[in-house]
Amino acid sequence: MITYIYDSSFEGLLTAIYFAYKEEEECRVVSGSFHQLELGDMPVYVETDPELYSKMENYIAGRCGIENLMSMYRAYLGELPDISDAIFRFFKVAMKKGLEAQYMHANPDVLPVLNAEKTVARESQKMLGFIRFKKIADDTLYSSYQPTSNTTPLVAKHFSERMNSYKWIIHDTVRGVYAVYNGSE
Repeated sequence: MITYIYDSSFEGLLTAIYFAYKEEEECRVVSGSFHQLELGDMPVYVETDPELYSKMENYIAGRCGIENLMSMYRAYLGELPDISDAIFRFFKVAMKKGLEAQYMHANPDVLPVLNAEKTVARESQKMLGFIRFKKIADDTLYSSYQPTSNTTPLVAKHFSERMNSYKWIIHDTVRGVYAVYNGSE
């Protein structure tokens, strides 16, 4: 089986999906950080292409709907071991069914993505209630937290809209990731 292996970024995932979807043989998409090759695998290492990512992002939003693109993104943030291939299978269903894919809970190619998305959304909402800021140097607010999923992009979006007149830093200590807002971006 052809196995498309990408660099574990969302940009890399959409780049790999581009190549995998064009493939006529059965194939799968896996993250380089979660996958061990099996006997008979034919690995294809995909280099992330920012232009191709942007093209795919716009294509998915237009053809499948922004809701499906966001479902894929939030499921990706869950960082589950087999989520990359589940997202690829979800993408194939969304290409055929469009927004109907959001309601196809009985479809085994759709359910893993919707479940992962729901888990990330719940954790993100929960983290909004737990994040507490403390003032550090230069009137900057700082908060550290330890989420199970990579909720920092979702949490940062919320705080950039709600606390847009403050400078703040949100630190995911599990992943060593920071979201920094300087009062304007």
